[in-house]
Amino acid sequence: MKKTKKIIAVLLMSLMCASLLCGCGGDAPAENEGSNAVVPTEEQTAEVDAAAVGEWIKISKKAEADKKNHNAKVRITKVITDEAKVKEMIEEYNLSGVNETVSTDPGNDKVAYAAAEYEVVFAKDFPQGEFGITDVTVPFEVVGSDGGEKITFENAVYDGLTETEQIGSVPQGYDFYLPDHYKGKIAFLVPKGCEDVLLRTKDRSGEYAYVDLFSE
Repeated sequence: MKKTKKIIAVLLMSLMCASLLCGCGGDAPAENEGSNAVVPTEEQTAEVDAAAVGEWIKISKKAEADKKNHNAKVRITKVITDEAKVKEMIEEYNLSGVNETVSTDPGNDKVAYAAAEYEVVFAKDFPQGEFGITDVTVPFEVVGSDGGEKITFENAVYDGLTETEQIGSVPQGYDFYLPDHYKGKIAFLVPKGCEDVLLRTKDRSGEYAYVDLFSE
């Protein structure tokens, strides 16, 4: 009998402790929480999967002939970081008779112009119409290694460097027909000496796809 009373007393104490925990908001830890759980900090950034230079990315392009999206693919074929060479490329573009020129002045001594060449291949059944394929360029943006629009380098954060400029020869109509591949060029700003930058575009599903510029 004494043994039974002792067991009951222990059970009552356990119930009282459980009630106190509930009353104090003592929720049970989540499945993935514990003493070894890692709490992300601002310094910890996750890198995204990125294609290498030369690797194809499946994309969609809208055809002027039917106003619908059709299959295509794009790859970065070359990255140029020599400032003098990139300046020469921009000046050559500016002298080609374009309506809007691209400045060769980066506007900040901590950033510099770089350039990339890319290739676009359109599906064999891509609608061409009377004017051929008129929209052949692919838009790209410059982002950090985590896919975000802020680039951190040498204890500094660079914002507003996402824009790229098309500096290739862009067909204006009647100039591009299948089975030709379009070969374009873009210029953009990056922090001097920084290699933790990516180019991003949209893949066929509409999600972001990335290219590691320094993967050669």
